Amino acid sequence: MQNLAQQNTASISPKSQDIYGVIYLTTNHLNGKQYVGQTIKKGRDLEQYLGSGVALGRAFKKYGADNFTKEVLKECYTEEELNEAEIAFIKEHKTMRPFGYNIAEGGYKNPMKYMSAVEKQKFSIAVSEWSKAYYADPANRKANSERLKISHGTPEARKAQSERTKAQFADPEARKAMSESQKKRYADNPENRKAASERLKAFWADPEARKAMSEIKKAYYARKANKALY
Repeated sequence: MQNLAQQNTASISPKSQDIYGVIYLTTNHLNGKQYVGQTIKKGRDLEQYLGSGVALGRAFKKYGADNFTKEVLKECYTEEELNEAEIAFIKEHKTMRPFGYNIAEGGYKNPMKYMSAVEKQKFSIAVSEWSKAYYADPANRKANSERLKISHGTPEARKAQSERTKAQFADPEARKAMSESQKKRYADNPENRKAASERLKAFWADPEARKAMSEIKKAYYARKANKALY
C-alpha cells in the first residue's frame, strides 16, 4: 500500500488544472541534514528558492547557501493536497529536528505549539536577529521586494496568502504569541516606541494617507451595515 507522499491525485490532471504549488527537499551536503517545505513560487523564482525556515536560515548563514541543494518532490494542484503532502514527506524523510531543519510537522501549522517557553523565547530572538541582519543589506531588501512582486502578482497568489494568514490568526496560541512579542518589543526598547510614534505621525501628516484611511473606514462600515440587514 502506498503512503501519502507516494500517492498521486487521480481526479486531477496536470492538463486540466494548473499546478498550485510544490513540495521540495533541501539538503545540507556538509552534514546531511534536510528540510522539507512547500511553496507556490514558480519559474525562475522557484529555481533560486532553497527554503525559508528559521532553522534552515541559520544553517545557510553557518554553512553557506552554496553547500545546499534543492529538489522538487511533488507537484500539487490544490492547497489541501500541498499541505497533506508536506506532512507526509516530513515524516518520510525524517526531517524534524534534531535530525533535520523542520521544527513543525508541516501543513502550515504553528511551530510554536511544539516549543517550550524557553524555546519560544530563543525562537523569537533568533527570528529578530536574522531579520535585522538580512534586511540591513540593501541587496537583500531589493531582492525580497522583487520576489514579493512575483509571488503576489496574481489573484491566486494573493488569495493563497490571505488564506494562510487567516489560518494563522485563527490559532489562539499564535495570536497570543504575536501579542506577547509586540508587547515585549515596545516595553523593552524605548527606541522602538519612539520610531513607531514617528512613523504614525508621518503617516497622519500626509493628506493622501488620511484620505485613503477614511475611504477604508467608510467601506468597512458600509459592509458591516449591509451584513446587519441580512
